[in-house]
Parts: sequence; structure tokens; C-alpha cells
Amino acid sequence: MLALPQRELWTAYLELEALGQREEALGTLRAFLESMKELDESAREAWALDRARAIVDAGDPQPLRLPLFVEVLFPALVRGVEAGTPGCARWTASLLHLVRGRQERHFLPKEARTEAGLLRLALELDPSDGAARLQLIQELSAALEYATHEAPDTVLWDQDAVTTKAQCDELLAELVEMERHMGIAGVAELQEKNLVDLAEFCRFHLTSYRAFLGQREGKESYRQFLDRAEPESAT
Repeated sequence: MLALPQRELWTAYLELEALGQREEALGTLRAFLESMKELDESAREAWALDRARAIVDAGDPQPLRLPLFVEVLFPALVRGVEAGTPGCARWTASLLHLVRGRQERHFLPKEARTEAGLLRLALELDPSDGAARLQLIQELSAALEYATHEAPDTVLWDQDAVTTKAQCDELLAELVEMERHMGIAGVAELQEKNLVDLAEFCRFHLTSYRAFLGQREGKESYRQFLDRAEPESAT
């Protein structure tokens, strides 16, 4: 897939990484990246997507250095996501943390700039992609667990407390989405008891907090609201 000059540089880079010679390895990686510009776009993208597949699906232990990802893999993945190339949305979701907080993320379609958005897209393209479904369940459960981890003191939206019923409704919609995917994925592949317990906990606090926003008295806290509205639920 690579021409001889690029293949030789890549092999040399891998050998230096294996020897732990970081500075020399990064210098050789830079030479490799410059050399990759000499390849036509189709060859460069084919190699990049093959690397992404090897890392995500085959568990290739080779370190993925940020320059390699940003300059070669990520542009190919973005084009693959836009084109609906099989696997690209899920691979991108698995690697998106590498560009968290960086402007590169904005090259993705607006609806696919988060891990969950990419995994939803992956399932739209291939509803049989079980790996994408399980990963989406993990993303949704982590988000819901974070939103409710301070309950019964409060429910969170990003780093602050939820302030609107619409925010509660959005979190409840994610809960419904998670449960739908749990049903499709099947019991055997999930830590179902933990997820079911989480779902019940989230449903209680999201619906209760929604009610609290409309029914609280004065400066009443959420915990005080629970004590007043349903004393047995406060424990």
C-alpha cells in the first residue's frame, strides 16, 4: 500500500519506537509524514484507514502519535465519515479523544462531533454493527451516570446543575435511547444488572428533578424537595 520510500521510513520509525528512542522516533515520524505528501490522496487515505482499523478493531499496540493522527489518519477518517465509508464513524469515535478541545473536531459534520453522534451515525449506516452499539451504550451510560452522580444533592448538565425542564427531557431521551440499544444488544453481552440499576436510578432522579424545577418552594434544595415530596426516596 505504501511506496518504497514511505515504507522504509515507516519501518525505521517503528524500530525506533520499539527501542524506546523517542526523540529519534519522532524525527523519523516527521520525515515519514512529509514523505506521505508525495503519495496520491487515494493511497494515503487507504493506508490511513487501514491503520485506524488495525488500532481500533485489531488492538494494534503501536503508539498513535498525535502528529500522525492529526495529519494523516484524521483527515482520511473525516472524509470517510462524510462518504459513509464502512467503519469510519466507529473508528473515529474511538479515536476522537485525541482531538478533544482542538479545532480539528469541527471538520466533522455537526451531528458527528461527539463520540455518541459518531456512533449513532455508524448505526444508521450499519444497524448490525454490534461493536458500535455496545460502545454507544457505554457512552450514554457514562453521560447519565455523570449527570446523576451528585444526586440527591443535584443533577448536572455539563459542570453545572440542570436549570430547565428541557435539559431533563434531553437526558431522559438519552436514557430511553440507552435502554432501546440495551434491548437490541441482548443480555449476555452487557453488565445488565448494573445498567438496569443505573437506568432506574437515573429515571427516578431525572423525573424528580424535572418536577423539582416546577414545584420547589422558595430556596428549597433538591434534597429538601425529595424529603417533602416522597420521604421514603431520600435514603
